[in-house]
Amino acid sequence: MKYITIPYFIMYLAFVPKNAIITNWGKKTDISYGIYIYGMPVQQAIIAVLGVAVYPELISLLAISLLVPIAWLSWNVIEKTALQFKKYV
Repeated sequence: MKYITIPYFIMYLAFVPKNAIITNWGKKTDISYGIYIYGMPVQQAIIAVLGVAVYPELISLLAISLLVPIAWLSWNVIEKTALQFKKYV
């Protein structure tokens, strides 16, 4: 049942009328690149620690809960600092 409802939920979120939460998302911090870069290593570390026979849903929940702080730290320490040097290039 969940595999039928997930696409409808995603389409609903894509076409929901714009409000302040959606339009202001990512204005101050952009953690998407950190999630992209650190996603696979964090998932592999979870599998290495917990074992191969872990449910994918559990891996996803653990990875998201670990990735958001890591990506936020990456944005504030590495990426934002690096973007300040963009004007010199």
